[in-house]
Amino acid sequence: MKVFVPPYEVQLRPGSPAENLLPQTMLAEAFRKKGVDFVDLYPDFLASGKNSKELFLYGDPMHLSRDGNALVADAICSRGVAC
Repeated sequence: MKVFVPPYEVQLRPGSPAENLLPQTMLAEAFRKKGVDFVDLYPDFLASGKNSKELFLYGDPMHLSRDGNALVADAICSRGVAC
């Protein structure tokens, strides 16, 4: 099993403080302790070059738009998971 962890919309806004990444830090620690293979997708979202508003549904900080879901699918496939 491999867990893919996408960011929240607010984490991708320009100038977002580093402490906004606390959820990923906490999950990473918990996954490592349990031996769970995981991928933090925050860098993939940043590298996409897309505005955070394009990657999430309107007014929704967690649910991905079509572009956001495509980005996750590409990230999963690029890491050798069956597509």
